[in-house]
Amino acid sequence: MLNQNGFDLWADNYDKSVGLSDEENTYPFAGYKRLLGRIYEIVLQKEGPAVLDLGFGTGILTAKLYAAGCRICGQDFSARMLSLAQEKMPGALLVRGDFSEGLAPILRERSYDFIVSTYALHHLDSPEKLRLIREALDRLNPGGELLIGDVAFPTQAAQESCRAAAGEEWDEDELYVVFDELKAVFPEAEFEPVSFCAGLIRWKKPEADAETGSNDRLPKAPVRELELYVPRLEELWFYQKMLSDPATMAYNAPWFPPEGCIPFPASAWPEWHANWVGREPERFYAYLRRRSDGAFVGGVELHRSPEQDRWDMGVVVYAPERGKGYGRQGLALLLDRAFRVDGIPRLHNEFEPNRAAAYRIHKAAGFRETGREDGIVQLELTREEYKHGKHCVPGAHDGGDVPRLFPGV
Repeated sequence: MLNQNGFDLWADNYDKSVGLSDEENTYPFAGYKRLLGRIYEIVLQKEGPAVLDLGFGTGILTAKLYAAGCRICGQDFSARMLSLAQEKMPGALLVRGDFSEGLAPILRERSYDFIVSTYALHHLDSPEKLRLIREALDRLNPGGELLIGDVAFPTQAAQESCRAAAGEEWDEDELYVVFDELKAVFPEAEFEPVSFCAGLIRWKKPEADAETGSNDRLPKAPVRELELYVPRLEELWFYQKMLSDPATMAYNAPWFPPEGCIPFPASAWPEWHANWVGREPERFYAYLRRRSDGAFVGGVELHRSPEQDRWDMGVVVYAPERGKGYGRQGLALLLDRAFRVDGIPRLHNEFEPNRAAAYRIHKAAGFRETGREDGIVQLELTREEYKHGKHCVPGAHDGGDVPRLFPGV
């Protein structure tokens, strides 16, 4: 597998190397031009769309989209390829960055009609692939599409057949998509084979209804003051700040007396980060970040509880930021993420019956009370219920009563 320096050295001959394999109809680039042509055709069905290209290389595809009037953004980790692409697209926003670590911050702030990636995803391992796909889906506009063209196979048997035929040419370091395995995680994905070793994988975000703002599958969340932001390791100072604040953690006092605070030294950050970040859909954690100034104001999390066949969840608003409706918005953002992006079938939360504001917000969001265990209220919401019900609570506010945060085991 090539690293950044390898791609820089290969950049000047990249297009020629790919084209030779395509013309000879050999692994790994058989069908390359047809695949790029298909993506080009799909994107230009919309006039002047906003397009993000992940791993744009020398810009062979995006330069054509740019010339056709598309608004282009892109991310690539090769400085040399970025330079070559920028010459072709002087008005494009091209960012150097390793997308195995997610989208660059400036690209994460935007939304797109199309997000495309060609012959790049195979450089990522499985958790990195899934994390990038989920982040990309989250940045699509209503009706937008994620289009991934790559060496890909419908089944494991098809991949093994290609491996056998390629012999010594097979690259053992590259990790190709097997669609039936991907489909198990993303049931809405579609696969279009282009050659014996290439295919187009497509996701389409539902269109919002012009009058109701909803769609025929999942409701569209309203524009909010807050957004979800997955923290980097060095940004866990805010999580530490929340866990050590008595006013924020007062709800947690019955479990961590006397004030509910939980020690979270910097030495514990790497292990926690490894356990919680990039583990979707088994686990997910994100800060609540205010769009206007980028300030962190709280956190949300969910994690699978296999023994109960459900996902447990929590929302916390930092005490100085309470009373602004952020608990409601945080819950709505988490539901949107869980059901729309991760496809989680069932969410559960629980808290003491005296926490009236938390109960009210959950009920207004569609949660059902399923009973009480040792006096603790049990609440549940399924994806099907979410599809057909309300998920935004006008006028509700957190008032300091928020669901419990699970700080991580």
